[in-house]
Amino acid sequence: MLRTVLVFSWVLLFTGGAFAGSAEVERLKKTRSCERCDLRGADLRGLALAGAKLAGANLHEANLRDAEFKGADLSRADLSDADLRRAEFEQADLSGAKLRGSQMRDADFEKADLRQADFRQADMRDVDMEKANLGGADLSSADLREADLKRANLMDAIFRGANLRDADLERANASRSDFTGANLIKADMDRIVLRNARMRDANLEFAKLARADFSGADLTGAELKNANLHRAIFKGTDLSGARGLRQSQLETACGDAQTKLPKGLTISFCK
Repeated sequence: MLRTVLVFSWVLLFTGGAFAGSAEVERLKKTRSCERCDLRGADLRGLALAGAKLAGANLHEANLRDAEFKGADLSRADLSDADLRRAEFEQADLSGAKLRGSQMRDADFEKADLRQADFRQADMRDVDMEKANLGGADLSSADLREADLKRANLMDAIFRGANLRDADLERANASRSDFTGANLIKADMDRIVLRNARMRDANLEFAKLARADFSGADLTGAELKNANLHRAIFKGTDLSGARGLRQSQLETACGDAQTKLPKGLTISFCK
């Protein structure tokens, strides 16, 4: 008898939560507004919700695969462990949103506001974040292989231990960012701004870094084997502990009196 009661209670608890979620989903479909709603585990696959108002909503473990949220307000929303694969978030506001552990392969965040968002341990392979604002966002241990971050604002962003192999960061502004221990093998970082960035133990092997600005950056322990440093700027940069760096890579680069190099290497002063 006790077992029957416990089973009934369990079913009531979970089906009750499902019914409550269904009501909120219907409200969202009709009004495109559900701020601070409880949409945990909701099935929103393929829905057209451009411009929706979902600020502060709880979408933990929700299924948003192939859904459209172009221009939507998802600021401070909880999207942790959610399925965002191929979802459209172009020009959406996800500032302060929680996306830790989410699946978002091939999702589109072009020109989105992602300031202070939490992307830790998220699967972000092939995402489009061109011209997105990721100022202060945390992408620690995220998988960003082949991600598009061209011209993005990455100032003060955290990429500690992130995998950015083959990612495109061309012309991004990553001043004061933290790439400690990040995998940047074969990444396209031409003309990136990395002023005062922390890049200790980052792997930049075969990375494209032509005209990159490393002024004041810390590259202690960074791997630079076969990296293209054509006309890169190293004013006040600490390269003393960098690995794999050869004199030939520095022939067209420049620095200043404060630039620290491995023993035996030299660099021309910037004009």
